Amino acid sequence: MMKVLISIFLLLGFFASCSKAKSRQECLEYYTKHKSDYVVSKVVSGFEVKMEYLPKHLLAQEKVTKNNDMNFVLTIAPLKDYDDEYKATMFEKITKFEEYKERVFNLNFEMDKLVELSLDGSDKMYTPVLFNTENTYGLTKEIKINLVFAPKSVEKEFSNAGELDLIFTDEIFETGINHFVFDNKKINNISQSICSIN
Repeated sequence: MMKVLISIFLLLGFFASCSKAKSRQECLEYYTKHKSDYVVSKVVSGFEVKMEYLPKHLLAQEKVTKNNDMNFVLTIAPLKDYDDEYKATMFEKITKFEEYKERVFNLNFEMDKLVELSLDGSDKMYTPVLFNTENTYGLTKEIKINLVFAPKSVEKEFSNAGELDLIFTDEIFETGINHFVFDNKKINNISQSICSIN
């Protein structure tokens, strides 16, 4: 009898892990198919500046914080064919080592002063509670900055909004003030239904 019970628990565990893997795969497939709903990009001053929403279900477990947080990736890259010579974004417009050090510092420690989130055009601004710049050591042209925003008080203040406006005031590459506006209904759809991690 004990062997039968152990076998049943093992089977249940196997099916649970399979269904979890399947849901993650379904999330990825849906996200890939509808990616244009979750990416806003623009071309400014020889750069493509892009903001992308990422459902938590697609993130590595250590990057997932609280359930109500929102995760975005800001990408800055030189335009394709902008110059024929290979040059990583990190080194664009750099003429001396002090400028490079300042850029590294700003990318790693100042993004909470340069990126804000507004809900439905409100003056109440959210700054990222966590952020990090992926260090590729100049092996890729683009720079990717992971941003995590958290609600301030009300649990559903993010999900209740109709429109999200992420504002990047770019003092690093001097592309100006960039607005990335998202339809929050589409974000709620993927984060709460298709890619729910509850």
